[in-house]
Amino acid sequence: MDWIAIIFISLFLAALFAAMELVFVSAIATRTEGDAGQQGIAHRLSNIFYNNEEGYLTAVTIGEHTFLVTFAISLAAALYAPFAAFFGSALLAVVMLVVVAAVALFLVVELMALLFSCADAQVVMQCTSPLALLLYVILYPFAWLVMAASNGWMRLTRVKPRPRRTGFMLSKVELDALIQDNLENNAESTEVENEMKMLHNALDFSSVYVRDCMVPRTEIIAVDIEKETDDDLLQLLVETGKSKVVAYRGNIDNIEGYYHVAEMFRGGDWRQKVRPVLFVPESKPANKLMRLFMQQKKSMAIVVDEFGGTAGLVTLEDLVEEIFGEIEDEHDRTNLVSRRTAEGEYDFSGRMEISNINEEFGLQIPESDDYLTIAGYILNHYQTLPAQGETVTIGRFAFTITRRRANRIELVHLKIAGE
Repeated sequence: MDWIAIIFISLFLAALFAAMELVFVSAIATRTEGDAGQQGIAHRLSNIFYNNEEGYLTAVTIGEHTFLVTFAISLAAALYAPFAAFFGSALLAVVMLVVVAAVALFLVVELMALLFSCADAQVVMQCTSPLALLLYVILYPFAWLVMAASNGWMRLTRVKPRPRRTGFMLSKVELDALIQDNLENNAESTEVENEMKMLHNALDFSSVYVRDCMVPRTEIIAVDIEKETDDDLLQLLVETGKSKVVAYRGNIDNIEGYYHVAEMFRGGDWRQKVRPVLFVPESKPANKLMRLFMQQKKSMAIVVDEFGGTAGLVTLEDLVEEIFGEIEDEHDRTNLVSRRTAEGEYDFSGRMEISNINEEFGLQIPESDDYLTIAGYILNHYQTLPAQGETVTIGRFAFTITRRRANRIELVHLKIAGE
């Protein structure tokens, strides 16, 4: 067999091993429990590799690099002398060999791997499993030696090995990719879309902070321990429909706890029935607060800013809504306005979150860590509180303040230029 034949055979086999590695990694990432339970020779062979992930990948890597080295040696043996004679320089001949090898590897190895990656990884894995088993059996002794040497070195250096993937675990990135794929494939199914959104919210929950889901300071329902009577407290509970009311002394920055409506039926001075409340910083991750709620059997916390002042209030319901969406009950009185009034015109409550507006209407209003709501967006750019009836123009968005109370923007009318 001449060098040219060895070059093509080794190049093809190197490409095959590279593709097998890529397919295996993709297949094991998208494998489900249903795939593992299927019968058939192809499925059983695939399960052998899945159950010995480290050995399979080591064997495939050894095969790939063996044939890459064979390709390089064969290419040099076949073309070095002609190149040196043609260019009249050994250095230039080596440079040209490197260029030819790089082009050949890209055109064959990378393109074959890309071709395999475009197909269904599970199907390709099953179709190639007989060939993979043959190559695996041939190369496993070498793979075993490499793994033994690697494990021995890690024990010697006290390096902990990477935990073996067990069951059907997917990374957060892999799960997110699967969710996006399901959303695209089931774009017309509202039920599937809602379920996928809940999964997506659950994945993103680890990046949500308390400040993102708290009730702002200005909307906390609270009573002053030093001033409010039993009748005042009862009237407030009836008007708001709340089961819990924050209790403070003197001002809202001096919160002592909360009062539960159940204490009304036990009689006595309500001030003696104020229960302690948790205090958490704005920067606390929401998932950690949820765990704290469950550990301490609490359902409410006061959010404090960096100066110790009251920034807001967060409940267990607020955290759950970050995953499942808005939860409405008979006591919910706050109905945020969010509607389209004409072509390119909308009405929004100042408290409407920009992310929700963009998702519902596709307006692409810029989002930032500096603000969360439509009122925050206006104040962030205008740098002062606009008067009622005043129009604030930001780029192609014209916001008219249709209702303002004290120092709060309650309702805005949005008109988009060019629509």
